[in-house]
Amino acid sequence: MKDHLIRTFVWTARDNQDPDKFVFSRKDSRKALARSLICDEQTPSDVQREKFRIFMSLACPSFRIPSCSTVNRDCYELFEEEKTKLKSILCNKRVSLSVDAWTSEQETTYLCVKAHFLDSKWKLQKNVLEFCPISDHSAGAIGKAVEKCLLDWGIDKIFAITVEDSQSNDVAIHNLKTRFSNSENSLLGGKYLHLRYIDNVIKIMASDSLQEIGESVARIREMVHSIVLSPARLIKFKECVELEKIGNKRMLCMDVPTNWISTFFMLDTAQKLQKAFEKFQESDPHCKSETRGAGMPNRDDWQKVEWFIQILRHLYGLTLHLSCSRHVTTNTIFARLFEVHHLLSEWQDSTEMGISSMARRLREKYTNYWGKYKEMNLVIYLALILDPRYKLEILESLPSELHLTPEMGEIAREAAFTLFDEYKRLYVPEKSSSSEKEPESGVRSFRSDFEKYMIQKKREEALAAFADGKSDLETYLDEPTEQDWDYFDVLGWWKGNNHRFPILSNMARDLLVVPVSRAALESKFSRAGYIRDSFSGKGSKMLQVLLSTKSWLLPPHSSSCVEDDVQNLEEAERI
Repeated sequence: MKDHLIRTFVWTARDNQDPDKFVFSRKDSRKALARSLICDEQTPSDVQREKFRIFMSLACPSFRIPSCSTVNRDCYELFEEEKTKLKSILCNKRVSLSVDAWTSEQETTYLCVKAHFLDSKWKLQKNVLEFCPISDHSAGAIGKAVEKCLLDWGIDKIFAITVEDSQSNDVAIHNLKTRFSNSENSLLGGKYLHLRYIDNVIKIMASDSLQEIGESVARIREMVHSIVLSPARLIKFKECVELEKIGNKRMLCMDVPTNWISTFFMLDTAQKLQKAFEKFQESDPHCKSETRGAGMPNRDDWQKVEWFIQILRHLYGLTLHLSCSRHVTTNTIFARLFEVHHLLSEWQDSTEMGISSMARRLREKYTNYWGKYKEMNLVIYLALILDPRYKLEILESLPSELHLTPEMGEIAREAAFTLFDEYKRLYVPEKSSSSEKEPESGVRSFRSDFEKYMIQKKREEALAAFADGKSDLETYLDEPTEQDWDYFDVLGWWKGNNHRFPILSNMARDLLVVPVSRAALESKFSRAGYIRDSFSGKGSKMLQVLLSTKSWLLPPHSSSCVEDDVQNLEEAERI
């Protein structure tokens, strides 16, 4: 049992109370227990653990441990209570959705629907709306479940729905687009409604890179496996590492050929231990005979791997960046992909070991991923424009570097103004409101009056610009780009300037939160497998309760989320 569960259970009922006046409440204690179980992703059966029961009998003898059925009921009541609160927040709010299906080991297919939006304080929120069983992965089953979820939550304002790249998902989203296109809340008839996860594209890019050096990878993989699977050889290899005085702390690891990230780790570690491999090959005459399938890696193999690890490192850094749960990432994808394009451009000028021809082939493939701008969703380009560090400059000045046509900048500009006109139809400046709450009394009242004066002044300036025929978007694009590149807070910038750009800020709120990675959903599926296997019972409804309610209960910047994001960002920066 996690420490957090015990701490929360024992002390929640006493928060903000005078210890001398504390009165034990069985109802509050049961509610605190349900909250603790959900936040720590524990199952109702965990309350029956012997050590926990002994601890509670000593810490709070007045509290009788409830049965699993009672805990289930308490969790469900908390679920309904928090769902009502979230429904009121989502009322009349435009959201983006991430949708994905998962099949458990028991061959039950589940659909997860997650809402992404900004709250009144411009904090990113990601809440699970639905985690339900569906019949299969067909378009009908997916579309019906998503539509039922939206009707249940009363959501009719959607910016984008991000799904896996598959034919059934394409059909499901097409049907949903037809369903919502006639709504007055639809943006351009659902033009940007359908978006595919970037993860798939990254996977394809990495796989193509590995295929270019497939024989070299196979030889290194077989060598690594022959060492790792033999305790005697592994000891001898470690001796070679010490003899060569290699300071690398990471040791050899085997990969899963279908998982490019595991192959990247294997190659990256092996390449750093190249001298130890060469020493080992000299000292072990039987090693060559046992790697006859692919052969022994040679210097050309190591050189190719050293080159291509650079691409894989960029792609892995992008994957880490997209995995951040509490930071918007849609506006930064383009800049990170530029690093890969720029690297391939440099390689095309090389004459070493056919690197130039391989780089040319990879660039042609990357063009197929990103060059078909007329067929793809322009969300990542529009989000780039709404990043004050980039705006239109990168699209207008670097099309050749990015292997795009020179008209890309103009296409993105036209799309931005068309979408802005749609937002101008839906929103008016007078409806822009401050994210700050009204103060109650004292000094805060005076300060708030001053803040309201400044807000009104900025709003009047914005309205004056409209009177002069200059829109939010034109004013924004005419201003110089921001030069602060170190951990730039794009949401903080828009929060501070939303009164200068009353319409454009609404557009930024919706665009910047569009999900582009399925990492958050994959973590939910992983936890679902654990939870389902950890307790007996019907399970499906309790999975929904446990997985959904946690995202509603935890604050937007809980410590675990912040630590994970900081770790991911720092590792991505090092890469």
